[in-house]
Amino acid sequence: MSWLFTISFGHPVDIPSVSSWKRMSGYETVRQSISSVGNSHPERQGGDANALYRFREPIRWYWFIILLYAFGVIALLVWTLFGPSLSGSRWVLRTGGIEVDQFYSGLFLSILLTPAAIVTRRMSNDFGLLYPLAIAASHPVRVADLDKMADPGPFALLVILGYSSWRGIMLGCLMLVGAVLVPIGTLTITTGTYAPQTLHNSTVGLPARFSEMVTSTMSHSMGYSGTGQFVPTYDANDFFLAMIVDSYKGSIISKRGLVESKPGDIGPASTLNITFKTGVRYGGLVTYHWNGGCEPATNDIEYAIQKKAGVPYVRFTFPDGTINRSDEATLPIFLWSNGTSKTANGIPVGGSLFIAMTSILLPTSVITDNSSLTIVNNIWISRIKCTPTFHWQVSSCMYDDNQMVNCTATPGANTTQLDTVGLDALSGYMTAVPWLLYIRNDYIWNVTLIPIYILPTVDQATALLGMLAQSLASVSTAGYYGTATVPAVGEPPKPVYIVRVYILVLVLGMLVAVTVLSMADIIYHIAKRLPFRRLTFLTIANAVRGVWWDQELCGGCVLSESEMSALSASSEVMFGVDFNNTGHVGLAPRVSEIQEHVVYFGARTRTRGIQRNSANGIMLHNSITAQNHSSTNESAFT
Repeated sequence: MSWLFTISFGHPVDIPSVSSWKRMSGYETVRQSISSVGNSHPERQGGDANALYRFREPIRWYWFIILLYAFGVIALLVWTLFGPSLSGSRWVLRTGGIEVDQFYSGLFLSILLTPAAIVTRRMSNDFGLLYPLAIAASHPVRVADLDKMADPGPFALLVILGYSSWRGIMLGCLMLVGAVLVPIGTLTITTGTYAPQTLHNSTVGLPARFSEMVTSTMSHSMGYSGTGQFVPTYDANDFFLAMIVDSYKGSIISKRGLVESKPGDIGPASTLNITFKTGVRYGGLVTYHWNGGCEPATNDIEYAIQKKAGVPYVRFTFPDGTINRSDEATLPIFLWSNGTSKTANGIPVGGSLFIAMTSILLPTSVITDNSSLTIVNNIWISRIKCTPTFHWQVSSCMYDDNQMVNCTATPGANTTQLDTVGLDALSGYMTAVPWLLYIRNDYIWNVTLIPIYILPTVDQATALLGMLAQSLASVSTAGYYGTATVPAVGEPPKPVYIVRVYILVLVLGMLVAVTVLSMADIIYHIAKRLPFRRLTFLTIANAVRGVWWDQELCGGCVLSESEMSALSASSEVMFGVDFNNTGHVGLAPRVSEIQEHVVYFGARTRTRGIQRNSANGIMLHNSITAQNHSSTNESAFT
């Protein structure tokens, strides 16, 4: 008798007769091997069914890791909340001398949280592999759905939701946390600046009153003898006036006046030997409040445009009848005061400062009509009235970059006696200095003020008086006339790491949700006595045995996934003891409950014939191949 084998190349091969084949060497070995295949592992005696319900999955280690992360976040939250706060949701993270850099914080958080995200994804994957058999132990499950659940992911999640809402929601939460933990967690820490509110002392300059050193006081440098009422004379003996004039002229020449100056508070400024730090609040300071008090004087000063030899000029008439003509003056600017008295050198004491100016409108000028300015026949005429004020007070101020801000009056908070005589006399210098420069016909007028500033408006006049107020404040508090030790609060802002507490709480919530949900699911499995059995290659191989599965899977060994799924679309199975083979625990259409402390051997007897036939074919093929020295290409029975 001859058998016909079909080689994969398609060439028929004649096989010797059985009697000839029996004479081949090794036949007895083949026969003995075939007879023993059905019981190749006689020592395997099955297993106790209780092993299915013991929780020995790696999930328990993942759970402990996430729990440690949760405790770590709680510790970080407590550490943060015991530190300084920037706002209700932003707190400073105390890190000592660690370099502050946003890149480092992002990198550190990514490295720290990535393992937690990976572990969470592993937990969701393992729970996803536990659910198919756990669900099948309670409800009939379609074979096609089991195939989808075998690949944990979004599609498997949708299938699981159809069978168990709780498991679907729980698994979805784990997947979501694993996906967003790192991107959200890296937003927990950012960088910024923080000024610690520490208490310390600082040295400041102020006009102090020294009983032993009368010659060093500010009032003495103004010309005060030390007794009686003081009325400044603004003469050559007034050394303070000389300092203010030089400081004021320097400000004008340096064009600082081009920056708009508004009325407000002025405090001490940093000097070479007295420095202030940004972000620190200083107490016991002497500060000043000034106001230019400038307004249009169109109703106070009259004008008329006349011509002399065909050249136009402007004639100004002041309230007392004083007349000034632009054609008779070296410069087309005139001052007048309504003060009731003057010093010996002609400087008015008190009163308002009236300013009248005129000039030809140049082609490049951008001057427009306003309340203090009149333009007639290409000639502009400006009339302004200023009543400046300058008052002092003891204050607490915050130093910001180059000036004192947020000043609050604190009467009596000075730590040393003040030169109140000199401080009270400062207001008179707001009008005395402009008058002194005007009387001297100082070069400051024709070199800087006229060609650069051209102060025809109220705002520009106010800005110039603001520079004068700044000069008074700077010179009087620069330390020339005394210093004092005052309390200070705060330090200069320094770079720090800042914790967004609301994001940290969100991260903690995600970690707690993972631990609580996973533990609740484990307890649910134990309480409902559901199997802890993941879908792996071996668990699937053991679960899908029996005649029914042979018929169900028949013809699908080379089909595509979609084709195999279509074949089993309507078939339903459960996990339990096979109704047709009570020694086997697996997936079957009809199952009974798994009994405790019962040993199940599996489907050993059913498959013995199949194993024997398979072994016969394999050994027969190998023997023929060895005998005929043919190629090793795959072959199959036809």
